[in-house]
Amino acid sequence: MKTLFFLFLLISITHVSAQSDSVNESYYDNFIFYSDLGYYSCPFNVKVNKLGTFNYRNNIKPFVGIGLVYKWGSIRIGSLINYNLKGLDNYGDTKIFKIGTEFFYKRFLFDLSYYRLVGYTLLGNSSLLNNYKIYNDLTFQSFSVNSWFFYNKNFSHHALKGIKQSVKKNNLTLYLKNTNAFTLIQNPEIILPSKEILNLNKTAVEFNKIQAFEIGLLGGVAVATKIKQNYQFGGMFGYGGVIIDRSINNSVNYHNQIGLSSRYDFHLYFGYNKKNFFLMNYLDLEYRKMEFIDYEIDTRLVSYRLVGGYRF
Repeated sequence: MKTLFFLFLLISITHVSAQSDSVNESYYDNFIFYSDLGYYSCPFNVKVNKLGTFNYRNNIKPFVGIGLVYKWGSIRIGSLINYNLKGLDNYGDTKIFKIGTEFFYKRFLFDLSYYRLVGYTLLGNSSLLNNYKIYNDLTFQSFSVNSWFFYNKNFSHHALKGIKQSVKKNNLTLYLKNTNAFTLIQNPEIILPSKEILNLNKTAVEFNKIQAFEIGLLGGVAVATKIKQNYQFGGMFGYGGVIIDRSINNSVNYHNQIGLSSRYDFHLYFGYNKKNFFLMNYLDLEYRKMEFIDYEIDTRLVSYRLVGGYRF
């Protein structure tokens, strides 16, 4: 098994109110140390007309990280743990790399991220495929730049995440999100199983590359809730549409389409948060879909983090 470790450095400069307000408790003057544990996953499905759905899944490797926060600045260093949570016989070995940054200024949140996963398995299906099929070189890549505008000036994304701030009182806001994303799925050989299994023509199903660029707007609601004295819960839930330029091809055939598609995402943040100590859970999901005449590809970018830290 190849050994793979990765480090990524996250540096951000953000605007945080130095004083607590009526709905958020600020820790601007505190030196904050935290660590986290979590995982990333990017499963996708290929639905072929008159045939069914093929489900592709990556193996999961956990990551750990440590971070420091003081006033406007923060830095985090993370490392992937070279251990597969799913069995190698069925899921193979997945190489994972992710880097990203985000910063919050007044009522704006900006996010930039890049994912790269190499190594997937096609799940067994009683009607299409009896056994798991491992694609060691099947690659999924995603690059996105997103921004949010929160209509409520008292709403703080920092309070929602619970590190630089915490929730003092219940708060709610509508928001508008701009999304710009590029998705690429490719393999040296065809992505679907061999033609003996398929009953459609080559131009419809025998492809080894799928890519899409999209730009669009999502509307949503964000909520931050104080539960009892030291517990908080919150989330962001958005839905909208994008203009998408997608293509699917192999060495002989190339199909390109421009159209509209729906998008949704949600982000949950919940945990225990008091003046000197916090333990928070982050769960993020982003859904994308690419539609063609004979097939439909949907992808999901999923991440989970358990974040704990101390404020000095």
